[in-house]
Amino acid sequence: MYWGDGLNTNPVPASFPAGGSGYQHVSMPLASFTDAHGSLLNPTDNLLAFYLGFVVYGLANVGIVEVDVENIQLWMTNPPVVYPTLSVVPAKPGLRVFAQDSTHPYNQEGFGTQDPNQSWVGQATPSTPVSYAITFADFDTVNGFTCFVQFAPGASPSDPYGVYNANHAIYWSITHPAPGGYFYTSVDWKTNHPGNGADYNALAFTTTSCTDGRGTWILTFTNDTDGTVLAPDGSSGSFSLPPEAAALFANPVTIDFGSCPNWNTAGYGQWITYGKIAITNVVDGNEYDDFTQDTSLNTSLWNPGFSFNKNPAPNCVVQVPPGNNYWVNWTVPDDGYGLGTKADLGNASIPWYTPSYYGNGVVANTTPTLMGGRLKWTLVPAGCMPTVDGTQGGTPSTTGFFRLSNPAPSQ
Repeated sequence: MYWGDGLNTNPVPASFPAGGSGYQHVSMPLASFTDAHGSLLNPTDNLLAFYLGFVVYGLANVGIVEVDVENIQLWMTNPPVVYPTLSVVPAKPGLRVFAQDSTHPYNQEGFGTQDPNQSWVGQATPSTPVSYAITFADFDTVNGFTCFVQFAPGASPSDPYGVYNANHAIYWSITHPAPGGYFYTSVDWKTNHPGNGADYNALAFTTTSCTDGRGTWILTFTNDTDGTVLAPDGSSGSFSLPPEAAALFANPVTIDFGSCPNWNTAGYGQWITYGKIAITNVVDGNEYDDFTQDTSLNTSLWNPGFSFNKNPAPNCVVQVPPGNNYWVNWTVPDDGYGLGTKADLGNASIPWYTPSYYGNGVVANTTPTLMGGRLKWTLVPAGCMPTVDGTQGGTPSTTGFFRLSNPAPSQ
């Protein structure tokens, strides 16, 4: 007898009892199930789905069949106890964007320009080129993970579907590829085609020798139609838009900076960190932001509403200020657990307190947020690290320890 998709065993009689013969007890020990697909019984999974169905093989015109089932019981012997595990790493300053969503690998998280006049059309000349430069402080992720710089006429920076729904769009993509471990960059465009990019036209495609993506990537236009893409290692590619297509990208044009796992679901929960963005010679003047020096996101320049996960607030876009800040992450499930910190493990007179306690409402650490389905992340800034005597506003300690506990710290 076979049970489930790819799961099979023979712990019960090979057929059900004859009609009208009464109930028959059936026991299906899960310990004897085998996995025909090689992945369905992954020992790292935290969830088990159980379902019961009936099918009649090899018989035609059976009519209506009644199957009565009662008293279903699920028993677990020595159930495994899953505890969350915690990691602490120093936080680089910059604007970190997580791939928070795990429902579809092409759902993007990111931010858009507040100023809607970002077009090069009518502005770029050989002597005053319009350029869009991105410096990545961190782009160490899985193959396929992609940063998209998207030019969308008339799109709202707070609309995560603005580029998708736009009639016209240009995609500048920077991707960690599968073969060779080298990044590549490309420029693609669509016109008069709201929706998916199935009809996108490729303009430039450059494989670089960059292996981690860090450094400055630059897209430059020298007129309405002609441009180049420059990678941090000096690799470049040139392109030309048809004049009739370029005319469709006159202002207003919003730029949306989004990232996603692309084709690789292993990218769920991964991230990139922006160090700087510089936009030069657009109609409203130059725009420049050094995220490594910002203490908070400059919302006069950027709108984080482009993120697919923007409600509640887009915790996938996190400004990491300069200073001694730490990323703390832990595995789920974590029901009932909370994060605590203290300066001295040997001092039992000082209890474990939350990082927010040490921030005293003045310095806030980020809300622990599930990124990609497996890890929760929280940023603990220097102002939320423990003090020597455990008091709020006391002398900052040169050491700090973190733990998850159930119950969580009371304050």
